[in-house]
Amino acid sequence: MLVRAWLLIATALFVSAGHVRGGTYITVDYPFGSSTRATGISGNHIIGQSADPNGWTFPFLYDGATYMVLRPWGSSAYKYVTGVSGDNVVGGGNDMRHSFLYDGSTYVTIDYPGSSATTCMGVSGNNFVGGYFDASHVSHGFVYDGTDYQTVDPPGATSTTAKAVSGNNVVGDYLGDRFHGFLYDGSNYTTISGPSSDAQTYAAAVSGGNVVGWYSCWDYDLEKTVVHGFLVNGSSFQTLDPPGSQGTYPTGVSGNNVVGHYQDANGVEHGFLHNGSGYTTLDFPGSTHTEALAVDGNSVVGGYTDASGVGHGFLYIDAELTPGDANFDGAVNRTDAAILAAHWLQQTGATWLQGDFNGDRAVNDLDLAILAVHWGRGASGAAVPEPGVLALLAGMGLARLARKRLTGQA
Repeated sequence: MLVRAWLLIATALFVSAGHVRGGTYITVDYPFGSSTRATGISGNHIIGQSADPNGWTFPFLYDGATYMVLRPWGSSAYKYVTGVSGDNVVGGGNDMRHSFLYDGSTYVTIDYPGSSATTCMGVSGNNFVGGYFDASHVSHGFVYDGTDYQTVDPPGATSTTAKAVSGNNVVGDYLGDRFHGFLYDGSNYTTISGPSSDAQTYAAAVSGGNVVGWYSCWDYDLEKTVVHGFLVNGSSFQTLDPPGSQGTYPTGVSGNNVVGHYQDANGVEHGFLHNGSGYTTLDFPGSTHTEALAVDGNSVVGGYTDASGVGHGFLYIDAELTPGDANFDGAVNRTDAAILAAHWLQQTGATWLQGDFNGDRAVNDLDLAILAVHWGRGASGAAVPEPGVLALLAGMGLARLARKRLTGQA
């Protein structure tokens, strides 16, 4: 009877609740950091950097419920992360001399043999790419498959950096007569150049055969150098410029979804999502500056600055969400109940991923009610909680009611 009463109360309070239309923004902030930036995403894994109140920078991995500071071999010298693919995370230190791989349980050094410095820039499965300096301080690209290293230098290159990988496709840029982007498929190099003869071109990300980046060239009408984004697939070269852009920088691609950031005429930075047919401007609500940096499917991560000048990370889901679906799998079920239970009565800093479904940064009876009303949405079978889950929901609800009575809350 108590369980039924709780569900009836929840239904009465939230019967009008429904799907969230359009995209949803979620702040991603390391709990003990003074500023945060999310730089990569793969499934439910988000990577980024945060800084403590003293300005000390450190990399982190977030799985939607728990933050983990990445300290290879206990060292605080490793300051940043550059890529994530499944459980594999890569990064390095400010001195750029060594890079690391974290595979979910152990750390492995990534150093090109004989190099004076190595920077791992990207990962796809067990393929890792980046750049290194040889003994003569010349930079080269590399690809590493976990066993063997291979130098990646397009013909005519005097310096090369490999920046991203998707399967066997490696992209980056090199200096020849000017800067060019390149695609290397394991056998052949394809040069990527902007449409004008003076264009300096930089490839930043790849997904399958889609390559994105930017090029700069002189604009004779504006009488200044302008930066444009691009999307290349095979022989197709498409310039990407969101409306009002004065400089466009695509930084991530997943399938047909391209993300990045651009500056408007007032010098304000905005994020953007291009889905193959149109642009969506990504501005975190209340922000003064937003950058979209990476994308996986319809999930975008990046950073924004609030009105107080504090930097935050964010996750943007370009999809219709169901209230109560904490892990974005399209169903409201016992997994979501377990997530909410794990963060039950968290008073500050909570996000949707931790069970805060009403956006008040706390996990409490209001979120429990939302979960209860939407129980079973998107799931096959009966939309009635199992007895064990019912007891869990009821226990949390009654505990909250008892706490209110003890503290004299209405």
